[in-house]
Amino acid sequence: MKDGAIAFDFDGTLVHSGSDKGVHIMYSVYAACAATRFRRFLHPHDLGRDLECLLRGLLKYAGAPRFQQLAALLNSLIHDRPVAVEPPEGLDLDSDLVAEYESVRRMYDATYTGLNDAAASRYWKAYPAALDALPRLAADFDLYIASGVPQDVLEGDLARHGYDRRLFQRIWGADRHGGADKAELLGRSPDTHRQAPEILGNPFPNERKPWGWTETDRKFFQSKTRLLVEALLAGRPLSPTEAVDTIHEEHHVFR
Repeated sequence: MKDGAIAFDFDGTLVHSGSDKGVHIMYSVYAACAATRFRRFLHPHDLGRDLECLLRGLLKYAGAPRFQQLAALLNSLIHDRPVAVEPPEGLDLDSDLVAEYESVRRMYDATYTGLNDAAASRYWKAYPAALDALPRLAADFDLYIASGVPQDVLEGDLARHGYDRRLFQRIWGADRHGGADKAELLGRSPDTHRQAPEILGNPFPNERKPWGWTETDRKFFQSKTRLLVEALLAGRPLSPTEAVDTIHEEHHVFR
């Protein structure tokens, strides 16, 4: 009988995806609006205003499922309310835009997935310590993954980064309609994480200070998204590979 259960998030926990994923989100929302009649909510001649609205939504929902993020960022653009709602009804759209939301959703999903795929193949790496620790933990604990990443994408990324899915009892990601089983899973998992350091032989940090976004983080998200949006507005949209390379160019990074 196992000693209990441990549930892991994926991005930032098992894979070092970095801050670039936030740029992917902001740009994908902007690009989806620009390609549809939602462009009426953009201000190309006041790009700083749009970037600030997108940023406020991102910072409140950075770890949420992707379609909840979409709703929050759209709500921020449209109503200056960076709060996730149930779209399209919760967005209080004019009747001619209600059906258009599905086009925005599909384009956002495709753009975001393309950027993530390019970054995963070129820059994102599994944490070596996690690859090493999971087989040892699996001997004593039932392991789970609970992530806001869509289920199909999550399973593909696990394989891409060399994680053995047989180590996990269940792998739960978000569904394509925007829901997620994360809360349900965490509610069922016993609180056994305090025993993990004894097995690993390397205690985890005991950080009690509240965590928050720094000004450097904000500048990174805004400056990198601006580069991608400016190329789009100039009629030269970057390919996913060009976009992720631009995000990772050192002389543009605020650290």
